[in-house]
Amino acid sequence: GGGSTEDLRQSVMFLNAVDELIETREQTANPHKIFGIPATKQVVQSYLGIIASGLFFAAQTFVTSSSGYDVNGKYVAGELDL
Repeated sequence: GGGSTEDLRQSVMFLNAVDELIETREQTANPHKIFGIPATKQVVQSYLGIIASGLFFAAQTFVTSSSGYDVNGKYVAGELDL
């Protein structure tokens, strides 16, 4: 005969606990790395912040750039009178 649903529930809880323990030990013993630095939550957030800042400043520079094309289609570096 089969086990009760309580036995099944306890088995699932046990396996989940073991899985979490293995994952924790795996991250501690051999963590993922970003540019040689262990990828902790703080490191990932820092890198994402740096990338977002760079993209923001690049977009802002592009939008506020005074270079462009004149009415004849010629590229002009400097101020444009539109």
